[in-house]
Amino acid sequence: MKKNVCKVVVYVVALVLVMSLFAGCSSNESKEATSKNAVEQNNESNTQTEETGYKSITSTDKTCEISIPKSWSELEDINEDAIIQVASEQQDDCTIVISDSKTDFAETMTIEDYMNEVVGNLFEETSNIEKSDIKDVTINGQKAKQIEVTEEEDKIKTVYMITIVETDKNYYQVLTCTSPSRLKDNRDGLEKITNSFKEN
Repeated sequence: MKKNVCKVVVYVVALVLVMSLFAGCSSNESKEATSKNAVEQNNESNTQTEETGYKSITSTDKTCEISIPKSWSELEDINEDAIIQVASEQQDDCTIVISDSKTDFAETMTIEDYMNEVVGNLFEETSNIEKSDIKDVTINGQKAKQIEVTEEEDKIKTVYMITIVETDKNYYQVLTCTSPSRLKDNRDGLEKITNSFKEN
């Protein structure tokens, strides 16, 4: 378990949301260069489907992939431990994927235990949060758990859709971050990204 990874996502993504919602994109040239760099590095393993308007993004370690809208871009600076980092054109929605090998945990570790660890680490320094019930879902045939957490920090609310996918060898965190209003308007699209996750 990466103990400090998730909190980095909170601060970085929350900052991106604040900048996007209240100040706009402050550095388009830098953002475009970073995105172009990431796409070029992973270009051979990514495919685009004109019919659906989505493109497939393969993780940096080649173990998994997700499908995202063509207007979204790969990034490199959201979280250093993420194997997939993507964001919408204005960076007001973002999704990352983090993996943990089951060999790093006791054999008694369950997906429920892992979910509790992730949520606990993510919000360990935050008291102003609202959590939904954890629900069972299936992601491309794999057992998964999902929860939504709304955090309020500095009077700004951020919603995290956290999905834990269990495979034979790994636990995957598929974490989407957005604002409450955008989740309401774009829930289907954001869930489609999460549901597209598959292990290679």
